[in-house]
Order: sequence, then C-alpha cells, then structure tokens
Amino acid sequence: MNSTPFPTSWAIGKDASWIWEPFENSFFLFNPHSGETHVLNAEAVALLEALQEGAATLPELLARLDVAGDPTPYRAVLEELDRFGLIVPAWT
Repeated sequence: MNSTPFPTSWAIGKDASWIWEPFENSFFLFNPHSGETHVLNAEAVALLEALQEGAATLPELLARLDVAGDPTPYRAVLEELDRFGLIVPAWT
C-alpha cells in the first residue's frame, strides 16, 4: 500500500521552459532545467496542456479534457509527471 498521500491538486513546475518535439504517436520533451529528455504519450501531453490553464485537481483536469470514466490511468500519469519533475503537488 502506498503511504504517500495523493495531492489535492497539481500545477506546472516553475521551470517549465520545455522544448517539445512530436515523434510518431509520442512527444519528446526536453527539460532544459534538469537536462533530461522524456518520451510522453498523448495522455501525458494532454494533462500538461490542461495544467497550463492553472493548478487543478484530477477531477478538474479530467473535466478540462472532457474525459469520463476511470481516472486511475490519469492518476498514474500525474504521478509519473511528478517523478519527472514536470509538475508539482499544489496542496490546497
């Protein structure tokens, strides 16, 4: 069982001067702040774009994306984006 609480909301990190490059069904995202390159799927890109509107909870993000159904896959993507340092918890 994961003892780390899931944040109330998420936000784009302050150093979000990323460089995007589409490739087939994915995107390469270079983060100049960390020097890392990440390969992102469409869901991850959609979540990052939705977060550019401002901090949001998972249900708010899904509403921005007009996504219904099981939020579990999106929660996993948010946790991955957090591990990459692309988003940050915005505890409210």
